[in-house]
Amino acid sequence: MPKVLIALIVIGLAGFFAFQDSVAPPKGMISTHKPAPVKTVTNASFTDIKGNSYTLHEYKGRIIILNFWATWCPPCIIEFPKLLELANREQDNITLITLSVDDNPADIMKFLKTLPAESQAHLTLGNVIIGLDTDKSISREIFKTTMYPETFIIDKNLTIKHKIEGITDWLGIDVQRLLK
Repeated sequence: MPKVLIALIVIGLAGFFAFQDSVAPPKGMISTHKPAPVKTVTNASFTDIKGNSYTLHEYKGRIIILNFWATWCPPCIIEFPKLLELANREQDNITLITLSVDDNPADIMKFLKTLPAESQAHLTLGNVIIGLDTDKSISREIFKTTMYPETFIIDKNLTIKHKIEGITDWLGIDVQRLLK
């Protein structure tokens, strides 16, 4: 009899945890993340894939979507076109800065050429910057990022408002609410 009771308890617990998993939003969705602690962004300097220099503070007055990614990261590759589409839709509102942690900038160029034509067209938008963080000085040292993709939504006053770990639906309603 005790073996039957133990088996029923184990089955019951397994069912409970399976149910909890089925109703929880997928990992990486905005609704599963709390706002980041209020912190003003350090004025980090970086270069883009063309060699142009930038600082984060030059985008004060605009919402910054700061995305850390890599070409060897499957979730990064999946969400990249959606980030570009978001930048296209929100041209007057946001600046998308994607900082690749790839060691070799040639890998980034190779990846960008594989994107669909529409995504490639979005790469030329004035509010899209494909930057480099090959030494990981910005991602690891300033933002303490060790997994990819990881994205920060920074408000017009350069305050980090949200940190999103993992892939998310950049065209979904949750993101639209965060940008308003």
